[in-house]
Amino acid sequence: MSKNGAHHKLRLLFVVCWCAWCGALAPPAGQLAYFHQLKLYERTPTQRSYSINAAVAGLLGGPFIFVPIARIVGRTLVIFWSLIGTFVCQIWAACMTGSDDYYAFIASRLFASLFGSPSTILDAGYIIDLFFLHQRGRAFACYELSLLLETGFARGSTATFYPKAPTSFLQSRIATLLPGNRVAPLAVIAGLYMLVSFGFSIMLAIQTAIYLQTPEKHGGYGFTAAQNAAFTFVTWLTVLVAQGISLLMSDRLPLWAAQRFNKGVWRPEYRVWNMWLSAVLAPIGFAIFGVTLQYHYHYMLLALGSFLVNIASQLSVPLLINCIIECFIMHPVEVSVAMNTWRLAFGIAVGFAVEPWAEAVGEGWVYGMASLFVFGASLLTALLAWKGDRLRKLYPLKSLAVSEEGERVAPDHADV
Repeated sequence: MSKNGAHHKLRLLFVVCWCAWCGALAPPAGQLAYFHQLKLYERTPTQRSYSINAAVAGLLGGPFIFVPIARIVGRTLVIFWSLIGTFVCQIWAACMTGSDDYYAFIASRLFASLFGSPSTILDAGYIIDLFFLHQRGRAFACYELSLLLETGFARGSTATFYPKAPTSFLQSRIATLLPGNRVAPLAVIAGLYMLVSFGFSIMLAIQTAIYLQTPEKHGGYGFTAAQNAAFTFVTWLTVLVAQGISLLMSDRLPLWAAQRFNKGVWRPEYRVWNMWLSAVLAPIGFAIFGVTLQYHYHYMLLALGSFLVNIASQLSVPLLINCIIECFIMHPVEVSVAMNTWRLAFGIAVGFAVEPWAEAVGEGWVYGMASLFVFGASLLTALLAWKGDRLRKLYPLKSLAVSEEGERVAPDHADV
């Protein structure tokens, strides 16, 4: 590949990451304002956190609405206008300053996430279109989507050939952002590990702000909103560390495994070899978080637990999505929808259950049990890495289970 082509991919990667970030960031905005809104809305902190549950519900349900529309009018069109819808919903939420605006505020979070969801899902089709097999691990680690350009390459007799793109800027924008262009990605599948691990991660993230800002006399840490905001730098640090690990390992370890154990012949399940770090860090992180709450240790231990849980989540989600999509290579967007459903469904339910659960057994046991459940789920990923090729061949619809198994990868492919 020429330097110009590689640089163009990097520019597209920046754009799609920016769009995904905007779509995912808007729905939970205001999470740190729980305690500022308590007196305004006259609700408990847990009731105030239901806005996050509404946002998660929108992120889950949105793809079932927008992906079929994207098949008709195009992915980029849907992403463009849905982000505008998210922008409008953000303004709506900012105007909900009356004491009787609680339910309207919750609704604004729901619709903001509905409109934000396409930019977090439709990325998979662009990744498959733009990146070769040996580049895809790092691309999925960035979890991006393309907003401005659609491109692709043929994969044998079943390949999708894309319409010729207009050459002028104005014509290309009209074709991309207004109805009329045709894109046809398909597929479906999901993973149980993401349901358990990401669901409990959502629970931890939602409850952290409540634990931190609850007064010390009631068992919290008495943080101000500013101190709580400073605590969220743990998440930013997590993103940087996880991204660095992903860039180093996402492609190198699977390609090494193919060379070492299968004479350079590729299997999608080699992607799961990178799960070992998440399988170790997530249970430890949940355990540290639970013990800290149970015995009210220093809040920096909460930060450590959050750091480990978030690292595990940041590492596991892209590589599992990458693996499953490569098992159904012709249908990346639909596979992403299915994985997104498993990833978020449990997070909605556990947000409503955590308070009575903690009252029954204590915070320590809540997160201790989460640690055990996540460890058990990680064993499923070990099974996927060990016997995934045989399990994949049991799939009844052979026409859908089209993968890149059998491709020969060169040792220098890791150095893209």
